[in-house]
Amino acid sequence: MNNEYHYPVLLYKAIEYLLNPFFKKHTIVDGTTGGGSYSEAIAEKISDDSRLICIDKDIHAIEFASLRLQKYHAKVIFEKGNFADIRTYVNKNGYNEISGLVLDLGLSNYQLKSEPGFSYRN
Repeated sequence: MNNEYHYPVLLYKAIEYLLNPFFKKHTIVDGTTGGGSYSEAIAEKISDDSRLICIDKDIHAIEFASLRLQKYHAKVIFEKGNFADIRTYVNKNGYNEISGLVLDLGLSNYQLKSEPGFSYRN
């Protein structure tokens, strides 16, 4: 899938550190899901009984990422909101703790070109 949102430069290095081999079952949060690059790489590598909670406050990002990650639907939970409320979303989905967290705090090309409020151009 063409990722018009963002290409994360440190994707594979971050995933290497995130997926601790000591855990058989992961509960991971992608607090800035965006276009789903990190989420897709995580979902591909975690076990079927692990979960990935994807959070983004941009409904367009959630829609885009949910299509991109459709084949991992049994492992992935989407929440529209702010990563500052991680505890709320983790607890809401029946978990008490997480084994990993990723936050990509940069802006995407999509946001700069298409989303109002991210650029002086729009």
